[in-house]
Amino acid sequence: MTTFVAFLLFEVCVGMYWPLMWEMKAKVIPEDVRATVLNLFRVPLNLYVVTIMLLRGTYLTQTHVIYVACGALALAAVQAFVDVAEGSKTKMEKEEESKGSKSK
Repeated sequence: MTTFVAFLLFEVCVGMYWPLMWEMKAKVIPEDVRATVLNLFRVPLNLYVVTIMLLRGTYLTQTHVIYVACGALALAAVQAFVDVAEGSKTKMEKEEESKGSKSK
């Protein structure tokens, strides 16, 4: 029963993830460059996968090394998220300032 509940929780999280990610992408990335930007973000991921596949069977594919690499990539993702969030906040503040100065 516990496994089934964990599976349902996982499915709920995945079901919420994709719509929320697309909504965030729509707010952050302008429509006219969205396809290009999203495709460029796939390049490092594909390079990472190809590198791991080429290194299969070497020291670098031992479990602890993979966990360290995943942890480092997760930290890089968090830092990128913080940078984007701060940039969006700054952009919104500038827009509010320009709206305030136009109304005066």
